[in-house]
Amino acid sequence: FLDHQGKLVDFEEDDADEPKDYAVIVELLPGVVSNGRTLADAEMTIVNAAGEEVTYEFDSKAKVGNTTIIEKPEGDDGDIVIQGLNPYDVIKYSVNSKGKISKVTIVETDIDPEDEELTDTDITGKSYVFASNVVVFNYVDEEEVEVVDVDDLGDDVIILAQKKNKNGEIEMFFVKGLGVTSTYAYIVDEGTMWNDDDVRVQTLIAYVDGVEVFYET
Repeated sequence: FLDHQGKLVDFEEDDADEPKDYAVIVELLPGVVSNGRTLADAEMTIVNAAGEEVTYEFDSKAKVGNTTIIEKPEGDDGDIVIQGLNPYDVIKYSVNSKGKISKVTIVETDIDPEDEELTDTDITGKSYVFASNVVVFNYVDEEEVEVVDVDDLGDDVIILAQKKNKNGEIEMFFVKGLGVTSTYAYIVDEGTMWNDDDVRVQTLIAYVDGVEVFYET
């Protein structure tokens, strides 16, 4: 459990070898060694499936695949380097009884939310069936990733990563922005009028979702 400052005050251990739910890495900070002493431990900040931003240190033997995650400098001074992980990787992770990361499993990597070639995808088709427990991560900007309800997504979104369960349903969805939803209207009348600024404008009366709406343009 974390206190109001986000520091670990108690730990409720599950199976230490069982990876946690999906999470997105939002920051990786190397540690610092000076005169043979560790002044700062290497840290990883994630946004977990509950939408909480949590910072963890690494166990000295923590691994991602076959790679030991932290590497200390050979001499008495230098950085404690983090290996095998990148910002915005989607991961699963294990925490030991000391509250430190003991294992990381990469789900999706090489994600660049600022790639200018990213485009919207229509998710209204049959290819996009979401599991009842789907977790949806939304990249807001380089400082924020949030968890949103799948119902908040528009019809067209920028997909950064996705993962399906054994039933073929999407159980993890990582997007950039909530996208847009097309609105359809049945126009029943159009004309012109003078607005409050004595400017002649066009008018429309239409039905949107069964409700009569008046527009002026």
